[in-house]
Amino acid sequence: MAATNDSWTITPSSTAGVDGEQPREGDELPERARQEDARHWETYQRPISAETLRKRLHVGAARSRMLVTMIRSDTSSQRTD
Repeated sequence: MAATNDSWTITPSSTAGVDGEQPREGDELPERARQEDARHWETYQRPISAETLRKRLHVGAARSRMLVTMIRSDTSSQRTD
C-alpha cells in the first residue's frame, strides 16, 4: 500500500534500506534514552524526566513516557539483583 500526496508517493520499497530491509531507527531509541538518562544522572543526580527526554530525542510525549517507563523498570530490576 502506498501513501500518496498531490506531489509525492511513498511506497514500502522507496523507504527500504540497501538490502531491502526497512530502516530501524526506532530500535536505537531505548539505547539513546539510556545514554541520556545516564548523562542526566551524572549531572543532576536524578532520573531524566519524560519531558527532558522528549526534547533531547526529538520524539513525541507518548513515546518519551514509554521510554522513561522502560528505563526506570530496567534500573529498578538492576537494583534488586
